[in-house]
Amino acid sequence: MDRKRIEDIIAEAKAEEELLNQEVSAGDTDFREAIKKTLEENLKDRPKVTIDLEEYILLRQKDKDLERLLHTILDCLVLNYLSDDLMIKDEQKIRDTIEILYPAAYNAILEAEIENNKEEGE
Repeated sequence: MDRKRIEDIIAEAKAEEELLNQEVSAGDTDFREAIKKTLEENLKDRPKVTIDLEEYILLRQKDKDLERLLHTILDCLVLNYLSDDLMIKDEQKIRDTIEILYPAAYNAILEAEIENNKEEGE
């Protein structure tokens, strides 16, 4: 993982944290204190997990990739012709997203399909 990508992920996390802080500061002080107290009570007895920063960043990136893929798929759903279920209206967007997010897997499947097609044609 290159340094620029790591810095981008850290910057994104800081921006999300700042936005959350701004939302919290806009609310009522008593409400904030009640939330803080509730969170502290709920979190103090929960087990903690420690992982390396690189592993954390990788997990966050995978979460974002899955979210991107899910949004792409959901954006491609429309009502079917019988108006009783959903169908995919644009497979190309889904294919493009998979190719971008998972190029190794995409290329492996493509090569396997091409090879299968050649074998069936013989």
